[in-house]
Amino acid sequence: MTLELFDIWNKKKKITHQSGKIPYFNTGEIWWSQFGKNISSEALGKGKDFLRPVLILQKFYGKSALVIPLTSHQKKGNYYFHFETKRG
Repeated sequence: MTLELFDIWNKKKKITHQSGKIPYFNTGEIWWSQFGKNISSEALGKGKDFLRPVLILQKFYGKSALVIPLTSHQKKGNYYFHFETKRG
């Protein structure tokens, strides 16, 4: 099953790459990012589009950034902070 999902992700990644779209992002923003299906223990995206929310920690020259993967599920407890996004 893992290799099947990897093949599906690989096709989606090619389509995304060929679209030529370059997102304009800034440090501190939260974006939905396509993480894909990985074979190792890396962060994974979910759903048919392999999406996961990320915090842009540092923007680098060009199209690169250092991001922190976040979760799309609300968790409760002393160590979690709940926030809501404003859609404009």
